Amino acid sequence: MDPQQVLQVGRRVFLEWLTGDGLERFAFYITDVKLDRLALTALTKRDETLPLSPGEIVKGYVPTPTRTYQFDAQILHHSTYPSLPLVLSMPEVLIPVQRRNFVRVQRLYQAEIAPIDAQGQVGEFLPVIGVDIAGGGVGLRIFQRRLPNSFPLQEGQIFRIRLSLPPISPGFPEGLTLEVTAKLVILIPEQNQSPYKSWGIGFSFLDIEPKQRERIVAWCFAFQRQLLRKGLWLWG
Repeated sequence: MDPQQVLQVGRRVFLEWLTGDGLERFAFYITDVKLDRLALTALTKRDETLPLSPGEIVKGYVPTPTRTYQFDAQILHHSTYPSLPLVLSMPEVLIPVQRRNFVRVQRLYQAEIAPIDAQGQVGEFLPVIGVDIAGGGVGLRIFQRRLPNSFPLQEGQIFRIRLSLPPISPGFPEGLTLEVTAKLVILIPEQNQSPYKSWGIGFSFLDIEPKQRERIVAWCFAFQRQLLRKGLWLWG
């Protein structure tokens, strides 16, 4: 894949690098593209300077509506002013690391999860924050302080999930509420030891009814159309 076909102005990029405290991950968007380099600006404001120096190699991930690509790039320029762009060398190649069967959209929404034990009994539901959704699964976030000590938060665990997606007009003027069974497939702790530490958790739907999946996919496309009408949609 030609990197310049994917690395376009406005697309989101996630960079990772190792530090003495572990793996760091930050989100950026592309603000300028040249034949040999690209400039990135952080998606969220930050007060501190990132611990990066020219010459360092970082790993990047570029999500698109159908696939996520991985690349390695060298830091060419990094200002001491956090608001200024980070300049990377243009990657030589993009490696596909994920293919999506369904379009995934990012949107905050309300959700609850409850573990299902070996006997099929559903436990107590806990409130979580929905961060993205697709026809194949959801991404959620849960705060450490809300987790009971015995809560089975581990990859492979089966859960019952209640989703409450916000209204979208036209199409879903009252939102979309549904309950599904899903497997926990991604578990990512934040590199943060504060009382507000949270976990990123990804679920893959299991035995979802076709009509439920169709409704989720329809809601995702309705959300995309809403963003397009407002001029806010950036692919990827």
